[in-house]
Amino acid sequence: MRPARPFIGSMLVAALLALGSVVAETSAQTTTVLRSGVIGAGGAPSAAAGYRLNGTLGQPQPIGVTQNQNHVQRGGFWVTQSYLGVTPVPEVEIPRFQLLQNHPNPFNPATTIEYSLATGSLVRLDIYNLRGRLVRELVNARQEPGRYRVLWDGRDNGGRSMASGAYVYRLEAGNFLSIKRMTLVK
Repeated sequence: MRPARPFIGSMLVAALLALGSVVAETSAQTTTVLRSGVIGAGGAPSAAAGYRLNGTLGQPQPIGVTQNQNHVQRGGFWVTQSYLGVTPVPEVEIPRFQLLQNHPNPFNPATTIEYSLATGSLVRLDIYNLRGRLVRELVNARQEPGRYRVLWDGRDNGGRSMASGAYVYRLEAGNFLSIKRMTLVK
């Protein structure tokens, strides 16, 4: 054990907290720094060598006092009222207008189309053949912000199974417009 050097009170407290040390008082009222991970003051004010130390203690075990003819040592640990450090923030998906690629692609007999909306909008999701003819209207409704999933079963508006080939799907929501291509294989 080495005698502690005199410090200004706040610097001593900061240094001891940073080092995670124990302060023990000897019968001669000198202060010694012991390496063991906590600062002892028994939860009561402590004053010596021109500084005063007040502390709030928590304890992994009951606070105790160990003493003999040469020293008094109090056990416990410092707690803070707020967390010091970096707290991870869970990822939050920010809604945006987006049309994703259908899956599976190519597909048979059905495929899933996913999209997301940043704001509430009138939404149209339609399937067209490569000649520009409307094959199937999947969505024509007002929807709230969020993520949506629609299944296309490979049939037209009349319920007839469509032929193998390339098709496009078109999402219109407010001022947002996106078109993607998909392939039906039989």
